[in-house]
Amino acid sequence: MSSQPVSIAYILANYPDVTQTFVYREVLALRRRGLVVHTLSILQPPAKLAAEAIPLVDETFYIFPIPWFKLLGLHLRYLFNRPLLYLGTLIFVLTRPGEPLKSRWRTLIHFLYSLLAVREVERLQPDYIHTHFGWSASTVALIASRLLKIPFSITLHSFYNKDAHPRHLLIEDKIRAARFVVTISEYHRQILIDLMAENGIAGKIHVVHHGLNPDAFTRLAESNHNNGAFTVVAVGQLIACKGFQVLIEACHLLAERGITFRCHILGEGEERSRLEKLVDQYNLREHVLLPGRVYQEDLRQLLSQADAFALPCVRDESGRQDGLPVVLTEAMAMELPVISTRIAGIPELVDHGHNGFLTSPGDAKTLADMLLYLKDNPAVRQQFGKAGREKVLAEFSIHRSIDKLANLLTSATTEGELISSKV
Repeated sequence: MSSQPVSIAYILANYPDVTQTFVYREVLALRRRGLVVHTLSILQPPAKLAAEAIPLVDETFYIFPIPWFKLLGLHLRYLFNRPLLYLGTLIFVLTRPGEPLKSRWRTLIHFLYSLLAVREVERLQPDYIHTHFGWSASTVALIASRLLKIPFSITLHSFYNKDAHPRHLLIEDKIRAARFVVTISEYHRQILIDLMAENGIAGKIHVVHHGLNPDAFTRLAESNHNNGAFTVVAVGQLIACKGFQVLIEACHLLAERGITFRCHILGEGEERSRLEKLVDQYNLREHVLLPGRVYQEDLRQLLSQADAFALPCVRDESGRQDGLPVVLTEAMAMELPVISTRIAGIPELVDHGHNGFLTSPGDAKTLADMLLYLKDNPAVRQQFGKAGREKVLAEFSIHRSIDKLANLLTSATTEGELISSKV
């Protein structure tokens, strides 16, 4: 095996992204472990980023905005220089059985712009390719792997219900082609095993939790806030599957009981207008605040001012659901008691009655009852908070997660060298 450090090309859809802090934390942690990680992203990041993410922009290769003449030249180059690989890859990704027409069209678009990433990966000459999510970035990774004969792996996150979304842009083919697959919980691992139903698949699917630095998420000194009112914080994109509409319903029930409290729902998204209308409908402006997106440098302070954290996730009408929200681990690391729902991988993090509470999705009444219980029992809040931090330290630390991921990447690269040596 070469004494040179392992070099990996990370192909991503949006990097760095304010809603996917776990990805750039992973990249930075792998670099601290001595791996060389090159980042490629399809899209440019938003103008406003967390301070810790800003330096990552200049070191990342971006496909968009597309230099069209260069892209055309690259297609001609690969077509004439590697005609069998080029045409074979194009035919492969467009003719997989069972793909609906919409998916085939999206895959063609991905193939067209992927050549910019392929050329950059060829220039970098990494040992390996890794990618996140089952959508566009992993399609680009699959194409690059086939054109350049470089092995790849994939991390899959929240995965839709199989009945609602039986196809996921070549997902079965990506799993078969990947040297290994990472997923974020045992729940998601079992979904993938059931989806594939093939011998040998289970052994290549590994659970690696999103890790965070527990030293960066420690509870700050207590401070007076909201004039002593019981304070609930919720953080996430304002999208239906986060269940913030359920949280507002629960707040309405608390207000009807005459409870003094504040609920801060932090984030931005397509559901803002609907949530604001719900707040107005229930006359909750004095109780429920939607101040907008929060960035990492402010999050610790906001969590330290809270008494409890709530994220009542649901499955939305399209079948979309959260997988195992990172913000829950952040809140638990900050020794906050959390309330969430029995959905996807969340019960693997939140132990009901030990470090938090779990409700059934959509159950606003039980959520309100649990919030009231935590309000009236500060000793339980403290007990849950300490137990939550212990859970994060034991199973969701970035150090533990990166050890496992780095070992997988290094082993897969070694396997690739052994295979190459036999050819």
